[in-house]
Amino acid sequence: MHNIPERSLKIEVGEMIGNTIGSVIQVADLEDDGAGSEFLRVRINIDISKPLLRCFKLCTEGKQVGWVGIKYERLPNFCYWCGRVTHRERDCEVWLWGKGSLRKDEQQYEEWL
Repeated sequence: MHNIPERSLKIEVGEMIGNTIGSVIQVADLEDDGAGSEFLRVRINIDISKPLLRCFKLCTEGKQVGWVGIKYERLPNFCYWCGRVTHRERDCEVWLWGKGSLRKDEQQYEEWL
């Protein structure tokens, strides 16, 4: 999880955000992980039948304080058209319906994810 304000880089915040995405397995210790003040690393069990989240709105005391960017590690398969991990791009319904007319810059997801 990236772009979290420095004062919010806490295990509790990682658990809170992670639980909205799926069920949290582990939030890495900031000191041991070497992340410093750059990001939180959270291991989450997610429903792979749904598209992956790209970002999350971070609110404190009812006010939006920013957007948290979410990046994933070690995804086996991933479709940049629909955001699911159940298939690759060329097997996606979006790609098949486009009949080859879709361009890479029209993808919903990008490689940074």
